[in-house]
Amino acid sequence: MPKTAAKENIEGIYPLTFIQEAMLMHSLESAADRGALSVRCVLKGQLDRDAFSKAWTATVNRHEALRSSIHWEDIAKPVRVVHKKVDHEVTFEVARNGNGVARPGLVLNDAPVGRLTLTQQSPFEHELIWDCHHILLDGWSAAVIVKDLIAAYESEVNGSDLALPRVPSYREYLRSLSSRPNSEALDFWKEELRGFKTPIVYESERKRSREKGDPVDERFAIDRRESTLLRDLARSNRVTIGAVIHAVWAVALAGASGNKDVCFGSTVSGRMADLEGIEALSGVLMNVVPVRVDLRRFRNTQEFLAGLHRKLASVNRFGHLQLETIIGQKDWKFGRPLFESLLVIENLPVESFTGGGLEVVGFRSGITSTYPLTAAVMPGDELQFTIRSAADLISNEHRQVLRTAILKTASLLSRGTGSIEEILDAIPAYEPPPEDFIEAHEPDPIKVSRTGPLKKGEVELLRIWNELLPQTDFDVEDDFFDIGGTSIQAIRMFALIEERFGKKLPPVTLIGNRSIRELAAYISGSDDEEEWSIVVPLNPEGTKSPLFCVHAGGGHVFFYDPLARHLDREQPVYGLQRLDIDRFEAARQSIEGIASEYLSEIKKVQLSGPYNFVGTCYSNSICYEMARQLLAEGEKIGVLAIVDSAPDGIDRRTAGDKVGRVTGMLKRGDLSFVGTFIKGRFITPARKLWRYAKADEEDREFKRLMGTLNRTAERYDWKPFSGVVTLLMSKSFYENPIRERITDRWNELAGGGLELYEVGGDHRTIFYEPDVEGLAKRLQACLDARSDTEPGVKIPNNGK
Repeated sequence: MPKTAAKENIEGIYPLTFIQEAMLMHSLESAADRGALSVRCVLKGQLDRDAFSKAWTATVNRHEALRSSIHWEDIAKPVRVVHKKVDHEVTFEVARNGNGVARPGLVLNDAPVGRLTLTQQSPFEHELIWDCHHILLDGWSAAVIVKDLIAAYESEVNGSDLALPRVPSYREYLRSLSSRPNSEALDFWKEELRGFKTPIVYESERKRSREKGDPVDERFAIDRRESTLLRDLARSNRVTIGAVIHAVWAVALAGASGNKDVCFGSTVSGRMADLEGIEALSGVLMNVVPVRVDLRRFRNTQEFLAGLHRKLASVNRFGHLQLETIIGQKDWKFGRPLFESLLVIENLPVESFTGGGLEVVGFRSGITSTYPLTAAVMPGDELQFTIRSAADLISNEHRQVLRTAILKTASLLSRGTGSIEEILDAIPAYEPPPEDFIEAHEPDPIKVSRTGPLKKGEVELLRIWNELLPQTDFDVEDDFFDIGGTSIQAIRMFALIEERFGKKLPPVTLIGNRSIRELAAYISGSDDEEEWSIVVPLNPEGTKSPLFCVHAGGGHVFFYDPLARHLDREQPVYGLQRLDIDRFEAARQSIEGIASEYLSEIKKVQLSGPYNFVGTCYSNSICYEMARQLLAEGEKIGVLAIVDSAPDGIDRRTAGDKVGRVTGMLKRGDLSFVGTFIKGRFITPARKLWRYAKADEEDREFKRLMGTLNRTAERYDWKPFSGVVTLLMSKSFYENPIRERITDRWNELAGGGLELYEVGGDHRTIFYEPDVEGLAKRLQACLDARSDTEPGVKIPNNGK
């Protein structure tokens, strides 16, 4: 290991926890190390520098965390190394006018990972500044160490023996944790997260900026009177002030977001282990656990506080499980984080205290967080709030709404009266401004690859990224962190890589291999891996006739993944991704040519019919043509399913429609059509030109390719088809005035008849959770029904 002492100086080597791995990933990935802590307090009294230095030596020797370093290079998994001895010192300096000298960053793999500085403000006042890192110490531990330091200083000054209780080793702590039965904890978390579907994800407010910038801190307090009322509320309901703070945060989040079922992270001390001396142990014992609060279950404040108090007791009891394990109890495949906000109650075991003639005041440990939104609350005569938010994800307007929501919630809850519904109605909700640059799109936003089909490893990594990331507009060469990936998601990604590739890699591998393409090459050990077929197995197992899902305009198929998961387990599902660039160039002159190429690949998987297809938007013409060619060859077609799409030749709105709409709006005094007209005719085309001008050559080539593809689809000659067309429509598409013209056109083409089903949901989200469940249910019913009938025979249609 680089930068470590000889083996004889190593006292212990420990694996990192899930949270520590996430901190390491974030520290290595980010230019600004958000894990760095600056613990500060003021020492009042006459200081003996020599005694203080000796006291620090005794404190370092007492605590393993102060003799630790983190190592990750050239090893399978990152570890924490505890050294028997480390070189350390206390720096003494005199305060100077101005902003001071910038402090250098900490080196995680060189012990000790920290610096202790005493800055003299006056002859009898010094500021203690202790730079350390959250990867080795939590806030509770920092307070414990400062108290031990002052106790050791008093011992040195008085010339007495240091009388402090024994500190258990980290090894003893791990042994204590391992003895705790996990089955009850797993059952608790599984039940706690059951049915949760409404995470508050801040990437949805706007796309993550590549220039992340520094976080923004907003500090305010609940005034003394209302803070007193909240403490009285806690006492009268026999709950802790911590439960009341959780209640305030839950209601404020629910009110500001409009979600009545919310989930946020909360810190637990991690000192629940049955271990003597646990309160004196330092390190990263704390854990972040989800707290789910479904406000629909409570009628009034009393019920709410009692229920939340019980919940928090269980959360603390079972909070020893790693966050990764807890999230694993929820079959969370929504492509979104479970939570993106964190509540930290700074109830640390330290106040103003004295020792060795020194009075210690103003202790603070600072805030570290990698979450987009963090609320740190300091209980006291006034409840002090610090709201730290990511500047690139949360706007100033949103911050102000959150602040108002917290203050309003505290005020209403402090009265102890009124229903939860009434309180929520009084909380201002954040209304995000309309994002003009977000336009209606196909359910195919992922670019994936500009050069053709993906390699086998890239296919599986893409599936993993789609499960983990809320964003979908990424390419196989995009940087994981640039498109919004977080350190916690990176840790989960490598757990999935181990599960699916059978290779155990350290998460820091991502630092040097940040894209799907680079990571796949690293995993395979070669850049020359044989390219995969355009037929991508989404669920290759099962006894039923396969379903082939054809890509939309962007060329990828992984927006079909949620659909495949909701279909019957015995239903094999394959995706057809776009042809490689050479074969595509040859075939793209006609839809007929593309369909022929795709059929040659499909027949490598399924030799004979009946064949089942599903397509949407661009691919409806390819699916339709493949079905026509197969029928011409004498093969059988099972289901030809088209989702929310029209064949060519549909005039979506006649001149009469447009005139009627504008006339109706004028009668109502609604002039919004003016803005819509200006945007459609001028603003949107200008933005497209601006984006094209700013794009790199690769992006431009991709856009040109898509333009050619669209023109090829426009030239397709829609000839009659002797089979049945199954048209599946989202609720928004079904209720659109153009539906009748679309169905008329499909009826003209489908010689075997048209089956029309409304499956719920919205056009933009029909392939994503939770809307995809209705689509899958109806599609599976059609597949099963058709398997029991002769191909081409129309199935009775009930329209639902």
